[in-house]
Amino acid sequence: MLLFRKASGSSARSKLLLWSFVQTRCQFVQIDWPRPKVTGSTSPAGRLTAQGFCKGARPMMSPDLRKSAVQNGAALHRRFARRTDALIAVILLLTVLVTVPDNRRMGSTLQVVLPLIALGCAATRGETVESLGRFIVLQIGIKGPKYLIGERPMSLRPDGGQNGFPSGHTAVATFGAVQMIKHCSTLHPVTKAAAIAAAAFTGGSRIESGRHSLWQTMAGALWGWAIACLPLAGLRHAVRRMQNVRGRNV
Repeated sequence: MLLFRKASGSSARSKLLLWSFVQTRCQFVQIDWPRPKVTGSTSPAGRLTAQGFCKGARPMMSPDLRKSAVQNGAALHRRFARRTDALIAVILLLTVLVTVPDNRRMGSTLQVVLPLIALGCAATRGETVESLGRFIVLQIGIKGPKYLIGERPMSLRPDGGQNGFPSGHTAVATFGAVQMIKHCSTLHPVTKAAAIAAAAFTGGSRIESGRHSLWQTMAGALWGWAIACLPLAGLRHAVRRMQNVRGRNV
């Protein structure tokens, strides 16, 4: 600012110093200083920028710096994606090692782990509320038919139990796998395939253990996929309203 004040005088030396400063700086920063109202001029008083008389000036950042910033951002994004892949792989591997060789127990554990991973992915994108809302709708769709169908043949379990339609374990595992792929879209294809395989294994374990029939398992998988993928306009509208109310209360 002291430099600009000196430049406003009539000293030729000050003008030369100002011009040298602008020539060296105007391509990297935006420089401005007060411009007084000139008597007889139609232009209003305001602020005169260095870019107004520095030919070839580029605003704020040179192309090299801008390109470097973009490259650094892309590198950080790739590093985050690799770490996410590694973390998910470790979690799934530990789940298998802890529960093997009990397939039924492994499937029951995976149907808890997969939605939790998906919730973590949703949290990184600020979509936790929507993900939880979808999970509530999922549970309503699982518990409702079990209560309404009751003891009808389509709801009987292969082991003689009741309330088998649809398979809740399969629905939750499928929901978790699809939500994980949706919210962590940068995952490696192998990680995505592992999530789908984990959901499929959960359904297979329910059939193997006699807890559900093939059709009950397929119904659960279809319901989990639908709630994870299909657009729920009412739910999104409710989430936006909650966010607006919370923003006004802050």
